[in-house]
Amino acid sequence: MADIVLTGLATNDPVPGEYMEVAFAQGVPSLANGVDFVLLMGNILSAGAGAVNTLYGPDTPIPMTGSEDAKLLFGEPSELARLVSRFIKTNQTTPVYAIGVAEGASATSATGTITVTGPATGNGTLRIFVDDEFCDGGFVNGDSVTTIATNAVTQITAKTSWRASATNSAGVITLTTKQKGLRANSLRYFARVIPFTGSGVGVSPTTSTLATGGTVSDDVAAALAVVVSRKFAYIVPAQVDATNLGKVITQINTQAAPITGIRQAMIAGSTDSLANSITIVDGLNSARSELVWQLDGDIPAGELAAHVCAAYMLYEAPSVPRLNFNFYGDADGEPWFVRPPLSGTAPTRGQIAAALNAGVTPIASRTASSAYLVKRITTRYKTGAVLDYRIRDAHKRVVCDRYADSLVAGAALRFRGKEIGDDPKNNEPLAGPRVVTPRVVKAFIDGVTEGYGGNDLLQNVPTIKAQTQVLRDSQNKQRMGARVPLQPIDVLDQLAVKVDQVA
Repeated sequence: MADIVLTGLATNDPVPGEYMEVAFAQGVPSLANGVDFVLLMGNILSAGAGAVNTLYGPDTPIPMTGSEDAKLLFGEPSELARLVSRFIKTNQTTPVYAIGVAEGASATSATGTITVTGPATGNGTLRIFVDDEFCDGGFVNGDSVTTIATNAVTQITAKTSWRASATNSAGVITLTTKQKGLRANSLRYFARVIPFTGSGVGVSPTTSTLATGGTVSDDVAAALAVVVSRKFAYIVPAQVDATNLGKVITQINTQAAPITGIRQAMIAGSTDSLANSITIVDGLNSARSELVWQLDGDIPAGELAAHVCAAYMLYEAPSVPRLNFNFYGDADGEPWFVRPPLSGTAPTRGQIAAALNAGVTPIASRTASSAYLVKRITTRYKTGAVLDYRIRDAHKRVVCDRYADSLVAGAALRFRGKEIGDDPKNNEPLAGPRVVTPRVVKAFIDGVTEGYGGNDLLQNVPTIKAQTQVLRDSQNKQRMGARVPLQPIDVLDQLAVKVDQVA
């Protein structure tokens, strides 16, 4: 039987420890039950008391324990403070950590204009939509466009958590993003007059419009260097570009190697076109990354990812995690604050199928007021140029990582400080309690496997046990090697019933 080789763990490596490698898409505490953490990454504003490239959380020198702390540290309408607020609105259980990323040098804000026409010949309301929120400014018969727009600006200014400030000039309202950079161009806005007719007041645009003029991307490299040795279950970046997301997943994949053993995943967001979202996924193509996509969504992409991640972690917190998130948001009682785009845009069934076949997790619309997560998947959908869906379902990565964590914790508890030996042969006496042999390790691994199987996290448990290999390394006699052909359970995606009328 050949030795079992782990990536980066040389045969002559002398450092003691329990090393685990989770290889995806490959031909006794029973469950890991530690506390998972989340890391949110985004830009901050100078109005905040915190600094970029500094980690904040419940146990850091300057603690951050909630949304109010985030507003003080990062500036209330900053990208990072909004990510924290989105996450905590959905999930008040998971410990949240955050790190600020500096805006790009010489970055600029994005702007958009709303033009009011008049004067008013009747009473009414000017409703301003920004992202997924709105505010109302009333007007009365005789009000000029300047008065109407000024009232609207007052209402916008009162929304201190909004991403944009507002000014008025002769009935033209200019929205200016408070955060600078390319992602500022994701600000969506439009306006409506209520009632639609009879007030003498007009407004444009009346359909969802993107701000323009934001320039210069940021760089997550310095922030990643600060957290390189920390373990988070998930990292959620506000960034949406291929370069920055690539840096995040590269670090995640590197840290997941056996020598370091930090197993985590990235959840990012997209409100772009399906084609552009697939382009991003093609550059990731990793079991440890997910891209949540809502076509023309009003919630900024990073905030969308934070919200979805919060929901995942809420249901993954129990020792037996939820695996199937199909149609999440459709059931009563599920924390879910994503609504269909105000533009009315919704992906077709063909686009949803294309997304699922290309590593994109789609959000679809049930009605004009109801949106839901179709199916949770990873961005890993091919090996080289060949389609490969063995690790498409994201829950398989979750189960594999938990299983590996259980083996690490259990092995450390049972085997550290002991000796190593071969299995007794024929009539040789059994080894003493301090001697660890392949048979002892095999029994431990089988016990963890049975525990996971008993909680419906694995399938074909007898086969897994029968094919699990444990042997003493032939080159390094002080190393015990093992290989487990893990088979996470599948989720139910479809029920196909044919009804034949026979009479």
